[in-house]
Amino acid sequence: MNAFELGTSIDSLPFVDGKPTLCAAFYVTLYFEDGHLEEKRQACIDLFEDYSKMGGEAFKWRWCTDPKSHRWRRFAPDYHPRCWHLELQGNVWQYCYHSGETYDNCTPWRICAFGYPLSAPGHKLSYFNAAWPVSWLTDFSSSKVATFVENWCARLQPLHGSGGICVLSPLDTTREAQMAPHVRGLAGRFPGVEVDYPASHALYLQDGIKGVNWLTCLGERWIAKLGGVSNFKSALSEELTLHEYAGGVLIQAGAMPQIGDACLPQYRRMSRLLKPVRVQDHGSFPGFDKEATRAWFNRFD
Repeated sequence: MNAFELGTSIDSLPFVDGKPTLCAAFYVTLYFEDGHLEEKRQACIDLFEDYSKMGGEAFKWRWCTDPKSHRWRRFAPDYHPRCWHLELQGNVWQYCYHSGETYDNCTPWRICAFGYPLSAPGHKLSYFNAAWPVSWLTDFSSSKVATFVENWCARLQPLHGSGGICVLSPLDTTREAQMAPHVRGLAGRFPGVEVDYPASHALYLQDGIKGVNWLTCLGERWIAKLGGVSNFKSALSEELTLHEYAGGVLIQAGAMPQIGDACLPQYRRMSRLLKPVRVQDHGSFPGFDKEATRAWFNRFD
């Protein structure tokens, strides 16, 4: 079973009010600290501009913490993040852009980021998330995809993150809730499919990584807990490729992303290797109860 067959499975689901409900996508999600710092906000602007060159010119909708707007609006050039983002200084910030025909469409062309303010109590983990159509992968070799993700990691310096195949719901929270049971069903069938709700995951991932996928990013904190790069390298198998950058590593499991109905041996090897730094406590996912959430986290064990 490959990602294109996953797309066929999703296409068999009913539309809601004539609108796309779910879509298969290639995703990258990176979690980082100090989201209030100008350097982190500038990195998220730079990554947005990189993404735009890959097809983001198709953006039709945006939601951001621009003081002028706090709801979905039609995209216009004056709402590019560089026009308002850095003016927020130490305040909370967020942007979401997508290419759907309506604001609550599901579309694989989308990019989101969120940063906590300096004054946020307790948890302060921010995130960056981008997605592309699965067909976009056919235009690039796996090494090129891994290289640009590695470059993004070097610029943003995330604590951890991952990239691979996921099932996307609409960004609209009402539509997302309606689709949660379908996401659970697909994730239960395809172990390589990521269940990705970054805004929720960020609340739990300060003390452990979420898990593994085709690409798994580790910052220096986790490398140290695994005994350092040298020790880490010696534990890698031939199927796992290590991409090093200043501040972390990116591990690639196999030549291309996989989704399963099979055992996905590369993903299992990486999951076992990274078990000491995987998160131990996480709240239930939308559409999952506590037991189903725990089973999803342990699916490669």
